Amino acid sequence: MKKSILLFAVALGMLTSCDPIKEDKDFDVTNITAEALLNGATFSQYSDEACTTAAADGNYVKFNIPNVSSVNIYYIRDEKEITLLTGKAGGVFKFIPKRGSNPNQTVYFRYINQEGKEVVASKDFTLQVAADLDPEVAFLASDAGTKKWMWDLSVNKQAWGNMAYCVGDGADFAANGANQWWGCEPEMLWLDGEGGQYGHTDKDDAKAGEGDIYAYMTFDEDGNIKTFDAQGNTLRSATYKVEGYDGTRHNVGDTPWSLGTLKTSAPAVMYPYKINGGGTTVTEFEILGLDKDQLVLVYPGTATAGSWSEATFWRFTAKENEELLFKSWTWDTSVNDGQAWGNMAYCVGDGAGFALKAENQWWGCMPELLWEQGEGGQYGHTDKDDSKAGEGNSNAYMTLDDMGKITTYDADGKVLRSANFEYELFETRKLVGETPWNIGTLTTSAPAVMYPYKINGGGTTVTQFEILNLTGTSLVLVYPGTATAGSWSEATFWRFKKKK
Repeated sequence: MKKSILLFAVALGMLTSCDPIKEDKDFDVTNITAEALLNGATFSQYSDEACTTAAADGNYVKFNIPNVSSVNIYYIRDEKEITLLTGKAGGVFKFIPKRGSNPNQTVYFRYINQEGKEVVASKDFTLQVAADLDPEVAFLASDAGTKKWMWDLSVNKQAWGNMAYCVGDGADFAANGANQWWGCEPEMLWLDGEGGQYGHTDKDDAKAGEGDIYAYMTFDEDGNIKTFDAQGNTLRSATYKVEGYDGTRHNVGDTPWSLGTLKTSAPAVMYPYKINGGGTTVTEFEILGLDKDQLVLVYPGTATAGSWSEATFWRFTAKENEELLFKSWTWDTSVNDGQAWGNMAYCVGDGAGFALKAENQWWGCMPELLWEQGEGGQYGHTDKDDSKAGEGNSNAYMTLDDMGKITTYDADGKVLRSANFEYELFETRKLVGETPWNIGTLTTSAPAVMYPYKINGGGTTVTQFEILNLTGTSLVLVYPGTATAGSWSEATFWRFKKKK
């Protein structure tokens, strides 16, 4: 399976405080060969950025290549070149192989001569592989070492609010919002008007950007947490640690409740306010949900278990990385009264606006209408293969695995479709025309997603999709057909959510 993933380049090229090695000489290397490129080159490895501690498997490599004026240095992972350093013939590059990798790694040195011809030489290094993370940090920061989290609206469309503390169990609240009282969407958090939650804040309007559906926060493996507005401006930062996590749920009173405690050195999670606290900020949270997809936090304040007293909750979902794709997905009926499939104006507005808010959507329907032949039914869009009708059920689902297999099932688990798939994720939203649009692509070797039909296509099946959203709880796909950006022409959409 092709994995052209730009999102996580685990080893980033960088210059350090080490002085680069320089040599004054004329470079007459028009016809230099790959065999001669590294002749006379020197390499030394260090365990620290300042290059003071030599190490046979050090991740900081100091180098000098005297035969050329500059090279580009890279390695290959998943058939993709990952750049370590460009435009230098001496200096330092940093290379930390991904967790689980072989410590013996090949590094490539590319030189472009005066005639525009490419010469590539290689050298093997033994390197220290990134150490395994504690499970809780691996969830928060991922094996890549840093991870983005955004507001999660997959439960009751409510990301922050209040609930009955420690009534029922923590797993039910994390998954389904059991014994939740009230909650709101992010846009209400800093709103000072009707329905707004401005009164819960400390009135520091410089932080208002966290009350945005596109805001996000990051956790990294070094214990740092940062919150950003939708444009990537830093709003809050602190350090964090997790205490008491062992993968089991701990009792509060007689109730199986939290998985552990998240502590931050300063208010740093998005909207870190106690409900009805008049600006009280929170730095210590009970963790009710934590996996690679979702993070659910609760602050009890003075609430006591089982007393139906008030606690504050936060819901977050992981944002845009390859591991999120590999799971079971079912129809997402949480948008526009259950509209999981339909049509929209292609590439009008931006991709995030459609994915998260259904901006410029025209029409959609619930899954149960997809194979219906009666009034309101969408049978005419299908290829009339009634053996696949089970996918027109809110409980039908599909599974994408990390071996590149996609399989669609009816609500009872019967296989309806299967194929291979390939995907590509971009570092930022790709421009279509002048519009920031998709974050990646998904291609199947045969029609295999649930209800893989182009709208108004008379049974035309689709195998190539633009990915407009990928989080731990949401997958949004679009097929443009012959539509062109900004022309208000028709495209087909699909909405899926994580199957519980």
